Amino acid sequence: MSARAAGAAGTGGMAGAAGDGRTLHHVGFTVRDLAVSVPFYEWLGFAEQLRWSEGPDQCQTGFGVEGAAVSVVQLLGYGMRLELIQWDAASVRGEVPPPNQVGSAHLGVTVEDIDAFYDAVKDGPWEIVSPPQRDPSADWLQVVDPDGIRVEIICVGDQLGPDGAVYR
Repeated sequence: MSARAAGAAGTGGMAGAAGDGRTLHHVGFTVRDLAVSVPFYEWLGFAEQLRWSEGPDQCQTGFGVEGAAVSVVQLLGYGMRLELIQWDAASVRGEVPPPNQVGSAHLGVTVEDIDAFYDAVKDGPWEIVSPPQRDPSADWLQVVDPDGIRVEIICVGDQLGPDGAVYR
């Protein structure tokens, strides 16, 4: 086990305590075409903040990927930063894993009214997996971005935490 993994598994690891200044900076997804993906996330309510490129030297040093270049867009929305990364054509490898495969990912964002969201988007240009699903603690649905990445739209009700406190 690496020192990093051992530290994270025990006390004094990377986990950090609440209030220690650590925050989630961004969530990133690799996409095929920024010109198609950015409008999807803008449709969901994100707004473009930054756009830049990194060349082969930066990709080799920072990502460990030789001979590649990337274009990156950061978007803000739902209290978070989303980073979309488009690798040059020579680096694109394959299909998005299905939702039941290890390595698959999804993004979850909250809305106040799941039915109003569904009514507003059901006839839009993007794939919606199903109408709202009902659960005592949350109503949700999933939409699929142009690359097959699922975005869960969720309206969360009151839930009990492990300490018995109610949180939303």
